Amino acid sequence: MTDLVARERGTASVLAFDLVNHPFDPQLVELFENLNSRHFDGLLPIIPVCQGIPDRYDENEDPNGLLRLMMYPTPDAPLQESAPIFLAPELFEAPWGSEEARWEKVTDTLLHQMVHLAIQVDALGGAHPFEEHHGENFTEECNRIAEGAGWGSVLASAEDVAPNEDAAGWPDNAIERGFG
Repeated sequence: MTDLVARERGTASVLAFDLVNHPFDPQLVELFENLNSRHFDGLLPIIPVCQGIPDRYDENEDPNGLLRLMMYPTPDAPLQESAPIFLAPELFEAPWGSEEARWEKVTDTLLHQMVHLAIQVDALGGAHPFEEHHGENFTEECNRIAEGAGWGSVLASAEDVAPNEDAAGWPDNAIERGFG
């Protein structure tokens, strides 16, 4: 499947969803585009968003979502990269009380992974060094979005950071929701 809009803009290469061995959902593409427009001024490259976490992943990673940045040297370009986002099947299968609650969790998880993508894209462009999962650059981007949305701020992950302030739990721990 080719995303012609992204190719015309020059922001992404051909996206081969058939190479990703996980279910593809057009609703996730639309959600990605909406979040990209709302929180990143549409500047993130269009990438595959898939249901299902790959069999091999680091146990320290978020079990709800995963960004996999893979880099490949090629003869005609010094570096090409791919970066699919994977979302856990439980987000789509578990009972969430309502379809609205399910899509809130999917949205929050996808937004979290999109912040990882933004930080990786910035690092690839030389804006800052690569960092571990929820470091200072990740936290800064979370807090930029949170400020615009009226959410609470978070701190970079560290042993002495409380879970309700840890960037690893963002945006869930920064959004005040009234489910009750």
